[in-house]
Amino acid sequence: ADNNLDPHVWLDFSKAQQMVDSIKASYQAIDPANYDYYQTNADNYKKKLVALDSEYFTGLKNCRFKGFISGGHNTFNYLAKRYGLDYKAAQGFIPDSSVDTEKVLALSQELKDKKEPYVYYEELIMPYLAEILHQESGARIMPLNAAHNVARYDIENGVNFIQLMEANLKTLRLGLECR
Repeated sequence: ADNNLDPHVWLDFSKAQQMVDSIKASYQAIDPANYDYYQTNADNYKKKLVALDSEYFTGLKNCRFKGFISGGHNTFNYLAKRYGLDYKAAQGFIPDSSVDTEKVLALSQELKDKKEPYVYYEELIMPYLAEILHQESGARIMPLNAAHNVARYDIENGVNFIQLMEANLKTLRLGLECR
Protein backbone atom coordinates (compact mmCIF):
# COMPACT_ATOMS: atom_id res chain seq x y z
CA ALA A 1 0.00 0.00 0.00
CA ASP A 2 1.10 3.54 -0.69
CA ASN A 3 1.70 5.15 2.71
CA ASN A 4 1.60 8.58 1.03
CA LEU A 5 -2.18 8.14 0.81
CA ASP A 6 -2.57 6.54 4.24
CA PRO A 7 -3.97 8.99 6.83
CA HIS A 8 -3.42 6.65 9.83
CA VAL A 9 -0.05 8.17 10.73
CA TRP A 10 -0.76 8.17 14.49
CA LEU A 11 -0.38 4.36 14.52
CA ASP A 12 3.38 4.84 14.17
CA PHE A 13 4.13 6.09 17.67
CA SER A 14 7.29 7.91 16.56
CA LYS A 15 5.14 9.92 14.16
CA ALA A 16 2.54 10.42 16.91
CA GLN A 17 5.29 12.13 18.91
CA GLN A 18 5.77 14.56 16.02
CA MET A 19 2.03 15.21 16.05
CA VAL A 20 2.23 16.04 19.77
CA ASP A 21 5.00 18.56 19.03
CA SER A 22 2.90 20.20 16.31
CA ILE A 23 -0.16 20.45 18.53
CA LYS A 24 1.95 21.81 21.40
CA ALA A 25 3.51 24.48 19.18
CA SER A 26 0.07 25.58 17.97
CA TYR A 27 -1.24 25.91 21.51
CA GLN A 28 1.88 27.79 22.59
CA ALA A 29 1.48 30.22 19.68
CA ILE A 30 -2.19 30.84 20.48
CA ASP A 31 -1.74 30.99 24.27
CA PRO A 32 1.85 32.06 25.07
CA ALA A 33 0.94 32.82 28.70
CA ASN A 34 0.67 29.05 29.27
CA TYR A 35 3.71 28.07 27.21
CA ASP A 36 5.33 26.00 29.99
CA TYR A 37 2.07 24.17 30.74
CA TYR A 38 1.81 22.97 27.13
CA GLN A 39 5.50 22.07 27.08
CA THR A 40 5.20 19.95 30.23
CA ASN A 41 2.08 18.16 29.03
CA ALA A 42 3.63 17.44 25.63
CA ASP A 43 6.85 16.16 27.20
CA ASN A 44 4.92 13.88 29.57
CA TYR A 45 2.74 12.49 26.78
CA LYS A 46 5.72 11.91 24.51
CA LYS A 47 7.35 9.87 27.31
CA LYS A 48 4.25 7.66 27.32
CA LEU A 49 4.47 7.28 23.54
CA VAL A 50 8.18 6.37 23.78
CA ALA A 51 7.34 3.71 26.38
CA LEU A 52 4.48 2.40 24.22
CA ASP A 53 6.78 2.24 21.19
CA SER A 54 9.29 0.23 23.22
CA GLU A 55 6.54 -2.13 24.48
CA TYR A 56 5.52 -2.83 20.88
CA PHE A 57 9.10 -3.49 19.72
CA THR A 58 9.68 -5.87 22.64
CA GLY A 59 6.24 -7.46 22.57
CA LEU A 60 6.20 -8.20 18.84
CA LYS A 61 9.81 -9.34 18.50
CA ASN A 62 9.39 -13.10 19.00
CA CYS A 63 6.15 -14.18 17.34
CA ARG A 64 5.20 -17.35 15.50
CA PHE A 65 3.39 -15.32 12.82
CA LYS A 66 4.98 -12.25 11.24
CA GLY A 67 1.90 -10.76 9.71
CA PHE A 68 -1.80 -10.20 10.08
CA ILE A 69 -4.87 -9.81 7.91
CA SER A 70 -7.73 -7.43 8.55
CA GLY A 71 -11.23 -7.90 7.28
CA GLY A 72 -11.66 -4.14 7.46
CA HIS A 73 -10.29 -1.15 5.67
CA ASN A 74 -6.58 -0.56 5.20
CA THR A 75 -5.71 1.00 8.56
CA PHE A 76 -2.66 -0.58 10.16
CA ASN A 77 0.13 -0.03 7.58
CA TYR A 78 2.09 2.42 9.73
CA LEU A 79 1.88 0.13 12.74
CA ALA A 80 2.90 -2.94 10.74
CA LYS A 81 5.81 -1.20 9.04
CA ARG A 82 7.13 0.24 12.32
CA TYR A 83 7.25 -3.18 13.99
CA GLY A 84 8.32 -5.29 11.01
CA LEU A 85 5.01 -7.04 10.37
CA ASP A 86 3.37 -8.00 7.09
CA TYR A 87 -0.14 -6.59 6.87
CA LYS A 88 -2.97 -7.00 4.41
CA ALA A 89 -6.52 -5.64 4.45
CA ALA A 90 -9.66 -6.59 2.59
CA GLN A 91 -10.52 -2.96 1.70
CA GLY A 92 -8.71 0.25 0.79
CA PHE A 93 -8.09 3.25 3.08
CA ILE A 94 -11.70 4.41 3.02
CA PRO A 95 -14.30 1.93 4.23
CA ASP A 96 -17.01 1.53 1.63
CA SER A 97 -19.53 -1.00 0.46
CA SER A 98 -17.56 -2.19 -2.57
CA VAL A 99 -15.83 -5.50 -2.04
CA ASP A 100 -13.15 -7.02 -4.26
CA THR A 101 -14.29 -10.65 -4.14
CA GLU A 102 -11.04 -11.96 -5.61
CA LYS A 103 -9.04 -10.13 -2.94
CA VAL A 104 -11.21 -11.54 -0.15
CA LEU A 105 -10.82 -15.06 -1.56
CA ALA A 106 -7.04 -14.61 -1.87
CA LEU A 107 -6.81 -13.41 1.74
CA SER A 108 -8.93 -16.34 2.86
CA GLN A 109 -6.63 -18.74 1.03
CA GLU A 110 -3.58 -17.07 2.61
CA LEU A 111 -5.10 -17.52 6.08
CA LYS A 112 -5.61 -21.22 5.31
CA ASP A 113 -2.18 -21.73 3.71
CA LYS A 114 -0.28 -20.06 6.56
CA LYS A 115 -2.60 -21.61 9.16
CA GLU A 116 -3.08 -18.21 10.75
CA PRO A 117 -5.47 -18.61 13.66
CA TYR A 118 -6.95 -15.09 13.60
CA VAL A 119 -8.31 -12.47 11.27
CA TYR A 120 -8.85 -8.98 12.65
CA TYR A 121 -11.56 -6.38 12.37
CA GLU A 122 -11.78 -2.78 13.49
CA GLU A 123 -13.68 -2.08 16.66
CA LEU A 124 -16.84 -0.03 16.14
CA ILE A 125 -17.11 -1.12 12.49
CA MET A 126 -19.30 -4.05 11.44
CA PRO A 127 -17.00 -7.05 10.91
CA TYR A 128 -18.81 -8.46 7.87
CA LEU A 129 -15.64 -9.05 5.79
CA ALA A 130 -13.84 -10.55 8.79
CA GLU A 131 -16.84 -12.85 9.22
CA ILE A 132 -16.58 -13.92 5.57
CA LEU A 133 -12.86 -14.57 6.00
CA HIS A 134 -13.64 -16.53 9.18
CA GLN A 135 -16.24 -18.65 7.39
CA GLU A 136 -13.93 -19.33 4.44
CA SER A 137 -10.72 -20.00 6.38
CA GLY A 138 -11.75 -21.02 9.88
CA ALA A 139 -9.61 -18.23 11.38
CA ARG A 140 -11.27 -16.71 14.44
CA ILE A 141 -11.93 -12.97 14.53
CA MET A 142 -10.43 -10.47 16.98
CA PRO A 143 -10.79 -6.68 17.24
CA LEU A 144 -8.12 -4.02 16.82
CA ASN A 145 -8.73 -0.35 17.47
CA ALA A 146 -7.37 2.22 15.01
CA ALA A 147 -8.37 5.06 17.36
CA HIS A 148 -10.33 7.01 14.80
CA ASN A 149 -13.44 6.52 16.87
CA VAL A 150 -13.88 6.03 20.58
CA ALA A 151 -17.03 4.45 21.94
CA ARG A 152 -19.17 6.53 24.29
CA TYR A 153 -18.62 4.06 27.15
CA ASP A 154 -14.85 4.34 26.65
CA ILE A 155 -15.02 8.14 26.81
CA GLU A 156 -17.21 7.96 29.90
CA ASN A 157 -14.70 5.58 31.52
CA GLY A 158 -11.69 7.76 30.68
CA VAL A 159 -10.15 5.34 28.19
CA ASN A 160 -7.36 7.04 26.24
CA PHE A 161 -5.20 6.42 23.18
CA ILE A 162 -2.39 4.78 25.15
CA GLN A 163 -4.82 2.30 26.73
CA LEU A 164 -6.39 1.49 23.36
CA MET A 165 -2.96 0.80 21.89
CA GLU A 166 -1.93 -1.32 24.89
CA ALA A 167 -5.08 -3.40 24.30
CA ASN A 168 -4.11 -3.74 20.61
CA LEU A 169 -0.68 -4.99 21.63
CA LYS A 170 -2.23 -7.70 23.82
CA THR A 171 -4.53 -8.69 20.95
CA LEU A 172 -1.68 -8.82 18.44
CA ARG A 173 0.54 -10.79 20.83
CA LEU A 174 -2.22 -13.35 21.29
CA GLY A 175 -3.06 -13.57 17.59
CA LEU A 176 0.54 -13.67 16.38
CA GLU A 177 1.43 -16.17 19.12
CA CYS A 178 4.24 -14.10 20.59
CA ARG A 179 6.50 -15.26 23.41
